[in-house]
Amino acid sequence: MSKTVILLKENDLTINTIIQGNVDTSKYFQDAKTAQTFKVKPLLGKELYDKICNDFEEQTLKGLYLELYDDYVKYLVVNGASELYLKHAAYQVTNAGVVKAKSESFESVDKNEIDFLLQACRDLFNLYSNEMLEWLNVNPLPEYKEVGSSKITTSTLPLGGWHFNKRNRTK
Repeated sequence: MSKTVILLKENDLTINTIIQGNVDTSKYFQDAKTAQTFKVKPLLGKELYDKICNDFEEQTLKGLYLELYDDYVKYLVVNGASELYLKHAAYQVTNAGVVKAKSESFESVDKNEIDFLLQACRDLFNLYSNEMLEWLNVNPLPEYKEVGSSKITTSTLPLGGWHFNKRNRTK
């Protein structure tokens, strides 16, 4: 597929995250595209990803594909895009160079607070991806193939961006 279809409706990101509705979509469009391409597509595999993109664009998602999109894919894109956007949201590149937004009525947050928000987005992404993989095991779709070792499976536990195998856990 040559053109990237963003798998979000107009306000999906703003109603499901702390990103407010007055943020111009051009500010996070690239982050949604990147999250889809490098985080969601590898989980789904190319064939299933392309089917969902095509059906989403043509507004023909139905049955298990609609359920997969509504319950998992949308939230994977939302949380992946949020994580990427929060990393640079305070900065802009203008004719004056790289500038940081500053307002009299708001207080800037420090790096630890941003890191906390980023980790929350990662944790949600991991939760949705694990749930989606379980759902795909119960609801096999013909386009879904095992993606390989890069796939997060239900036998791993997400912890701070790392995934530990359950059977190697100590009690």
